[in-house]
Amino acid sequence: MTPDGEIRGRAASFSLGFGEQDLTDVLFDVVAEDESVCQINDRQMDLLGLEYHSAARKIGSIYVPESCLKLRELLARPVTEGFEATLELALIGRGGQEIRTIARCSCVRVGALRGFAVSKILLGALADSLDDLKNDNLVLRKIIDEAREGHWCIEFLEPIDVNRPDHEVVDQIFENASIWRVTNMAMARIYNLPMGQRIGAHDVRLHWPRNPENERFVEEIVASGYFIDNAVSSDLRHDGTVIHCQNDVRADIENGYIKRIWGNCRDVTAMQAQADRSKAQIATLRNVIDGIHDPIVVFDPGADQIISNNLGFRRMFPEGSAAAALLGRQVRRWSNTDRRKVVSLPVASGNQVRFQCLVSSIEGLGGRPWWVITLQKVRAPLPQARRS
Repeated sequence: MTPDGEIRGRAASFSLGFGEQDLTDVLFDVVAEDESVCQINDRQMDLLGLEYHSAARKIGSIYVPESCLKLRELLARPVTEGFEATLELALIGRGGQEIRTIARCSCVRVGALRGFAVSKILLGALADSLDDLKNDNLVLRKIIDEAREGHWCIEFLEPIDVNRPDHEVVDQIFENASIWRVTNMAMARIYNLPMGQRIGAHDVRLHWPRNPENERFVEEIVASGYFIDNAVSSDLRHDGTVIHCQNDVRADIENGYIKRIWGNCRDVTAMQAQADRSKAQIATLRNVIDGIHDPIVVFDPGADQIISNNLGFRRMFPEGSAAAALLGRQVRRWSNTDRRKVVSLPVASGNQVRFQCLVSSIEGLGGRPWWVITLQKVRAPLPQARRS
């Protein structure tokens, strides 16, 4: 094929691949491995404002520096004739104006050298759309990176079938291939990564392993319809330390398949540890008051609800007994200065028994006072001895 025929053949192939573009709109040149521009078609000559073509012309006089770098990298690849690659290349137009194109580069022989036939069409309005997308992505990336909370997105290379039973969905989420699609610097701080490292470079399971806690976490996500706030996961820091993260989680579901899940998270390890200590303290206190023989009951500020009671109370007044409601009504009548009162209450046997109530208060949730009532049976006075 003649050089001119080769040009038109490459251009025609390119235009057919991009929607029947008119050949007169295709820009075409041939770049050899010594970076010389061997051929240029008339359309490209006119667009660049070139009056003649010189065989000594180099790519630096045709393409902007960034595009020259791309072409050099392409020319350096050990490929053979027929190899093709698609690049975004920018030309230097009249007055130095940058002309953005999408190019198909086909490996060819240029005399004794290897080179590429470069067919291009103008991006035009598409370039503006690409710029908008890039700018939007840059802004969103900055917003995510600068956020104080951790932001993450896990993308499933093998999408999750949500139509399977729930336990199988849980299995898929842990077993299907996945990657960190997005993470921010706050996530790196949460996992205590070395300076400069991002969690996205690590395997998903390294910091978010499959364990009973995380299985429950995923079960909650599935049960919520993939829209849940404040769900707690059990993660691993870089040094293997277990941490607890509170997550707001959403999912991207298309045609019955989860493509990705994302959310934000907060390290609540300290809060969780405090909650665990509080639970342990409450359990200890319950054991202590269960060991006290006298019945003890704790009411909320309005004495409408029992917060807690001990074993002595539960034995004296079985569940469903009217004694608690009666006692609550009595408490609501007492003033804050009343500390000892006598009440009559029905016990398990059905009999009415008089109790002396020792009243105190403690600080409950939210700083509000809780009523603590200790009940002691009022013993009948001993009969007096008769005189002879």
